Amino acid sequence: MKNSTLAVLGIALLLLCSFSFADAAGAAQAKAKMSALGNATAEFAPYGKMASYDNFFVNGTEYAVAGFDLQPSYLLLLEKKKAADNSTETTLYDAKIIRDAGLIEKVYKARMSSYSKPSGMLTAMNDLPPLVAKFEGSRTLGEKRCNVLLGIDRNRCRSANACAYSCNLTTLCSEFLAKNSGLPEQMLSYSNNTAEMDLINGELNALGMKLASDGASLPLLDSFDSAVGRLKNASAKAAGATVISGGSVCTPIAYDMQSVADAAQKISAMQSAAAGFKNQETSLVQILAATAKLPAEIAESAPGGLLNESLNSTAEPQNGGAANESNAGQAPVIPEPKITPAPAVPLKEQDNFGTLIQVMVALIIAGAVVYLIAANNKKKGLG
Repeated sequence: MKNSTLAVLGIALLLLCSFSFADAAGAAQAKAKMSALGNATAEFAPYGKMASYDNFFVNGTEYAVAGFDLQPSYLLLLEKKKAADNSTETTLYDAKIIRDAGLIEKVYKARMSSYSKPSGMLTAMNDLPPLVAKFEGSRTLGEKRCNVLLGIDRNRCRSANACAYSCNLTTLCSEFLAKNSGLPEQMLSYSNNTAEMDLINGELNALGMKLASDGASLPLLDSFDSAVGRLKNASAKAAGATVISGGSVCTPIAYDMQSVADAAQKISAMQSAAAGFKNQETSLVQILAATAKLPAEIAESAPGGLLNESLNSTAEPQNGGAANESNAGQAPVIPEPKITPAPAVPLKEQDNFGTLIQVMVALIIAGAVVYLIAANNKKKGLG
């Protein structure tokens, strides 16, 4: 066994041990955070409901959303605290429910800005009006020709009897009517579908004008989603109408269904991109409602205390020092934040099983190294 091989094994052992200790420290920190958050919310936790905590950072300060059965309820400030011996290396934490609605909104809106801005998500909305116009253009010639053949260009049918009257205004339609007594009902269905598409197209044109004047927004995206979905259904019904099927009065109309499908696909992509942002909006409303129901606090933190220092800070305190001490005594203010988002995942107490396995592997490797060294020395002695 060469000395270089032993050296490599020794380095591997040291690295594995360092990883094990780092994991253990991370588990201890997670446990300390869970303990602080649990203590802060224990009094208000609904009986029998599972608690979860979603941690995030604003201006370097850590916050957590406490939820029960996955329903967001409270926003908490989470900060490290010194150990009793003033040690700077500590895994102790303080957590406090933020009760002020204005502060909750500021913190949470700062968090929401860590998601893509709505305007950035919705750039494809500008593609929707041209797609709608393309579909509408595909209707014009085919429907106009069919309406003339059915007689509904002169007398739009709003009932089966009215449709029969319209049909008898044209030679071709009256001939088909003599062979097909159900033609008036088929004409009525076609007429209703095209009328519905006319209404939806008017709605989409209005949305396009609003988009041009006001710009993209999440409510406007929802309106486009609703209208395009209805247009997709109505156009499918119109395309399958009996009166424009092969062998009937009208020839099939070449509706540009692909344009409608493309519009629907773009809307779906934008909705997916905006889902995180919209979920945060919903969570904020839920948190404000749940917090408003909390009983009055017996003693609020004095200005300049833990909560206010954290919210006035633009960065985490360095080397255990206080941040923005000059703000003591002022009302809490959250500056326009530059977000440093943390993954929005529930914080869970880590299981030490993985750490135990790593330690056992480290011991096995150590034993192997010792055995190899002994064997090598014995071999040299025999030689």
